[in-house]
Amino acid sequence: MSSGTFDEQLLLSDRRRDNLIEWVGRQQRNGSVLRLFFSVMAFAALRPVEALGLRVRDVGVLGDGSGVLIVNALSDEYVHWDRGGIGKQRLVPVSSRLLGMLKRQIAEGELGLDDALFRCDDGRPLSGAMYRRAWKQACEAAREGAGAGSPTGGTISVLRDSCIAGWLGSGSFPMIEVMEISERAGVSACSLYLRYPFCFRLTGEIPWDRLEAAFAPALDWQGNR
Repeated sequence: MSSGTFDEQLLLSDRRRDNLIEWVGRQQRNGSVLRLFFSVMAFAALRPVEALGLRVRDVGVLGDGSGVLIVNALSDEYVHWDRGGIGKQRLVPVSSRLLGMLKRQIAEGELGLDDALFRCDDGRPLSGAMYRRAWKQACEAAREGAGAGSPTGGTISVLRDSCIAGWLGSGSFPMIEVMEISERAGVSACSLYLRYPFCFRLTGEIPWDRLEAAFAPALDWQGNR
């Protein structure tokens, strides 16, 4: 198994995901901002560092009322299986429910366009230490409720992995659909095949060279627009 391959058994079910997010949201201190932060990862598949980097100006409302997040380039310090997203900017559609949560956060916090989107109750930007601590506590609480040995979440990046795997579903895909998902997630199409092999019904050897060649023009266009 490739070192970048995700273990299917670690995927969060919808119920487990929602329970973890809601547990965090019920906390008296910074509950609402943490719930929103985790929701952005869980439903828009952002990386933690990308979510932390969001500003109010990065939340857009389209003409039909739907929402979109403008996700900016990653820092070179962030190295992971999906490093291919570094240096690119992409648009990620968001549901009306998530858009409503984002707009409420902006309004209630009286945030300006250049303000960090995720601000704690005391006005400070949410930090990595804060969200990691909250996630660990949520997983520990879920483990206590489910019993020892029950899978509950792992690292916070499982929210992104579960979201992407959900987009992919299970089965065969036309190349254009895989490309659209790869653009939304900020990774190459090949990375999706390698990371989530359980989402594809494949026979024979994958023609990587032809696959990347087919995607290259569209991905170059996305990166340079």
